[in-house]
Amino acid sequence: MIITGRKPFEARQLREMGHAINVEPIIFSVHNTGISREEAQILSENCDIVWACASKSIRDIVGGKSKIQIGMSMAA
Repeated sequence: MIITGRKPFEARQLREMGHAINVEPIIFSVHNTGISREEAQILSENCDIVWACASKSIRDIVGGKSKIQIGMSMAA
């Protein structure tokens, strides 16, 4: 499932729905630029793969516990 950072509650709902039916969904979060620290925390707790985009909150909260990182910067 793919969600956007502006709707982090969807990640939590998908995770809970999966547990209820004994399924482990793989959850991706994209379009995370400008999300709050609280939203980033929810994504960190419920998503399997999170794209940072230009989100400082994602880099700060998710980055420290990531197992792999792809890319380090953006170029214009």
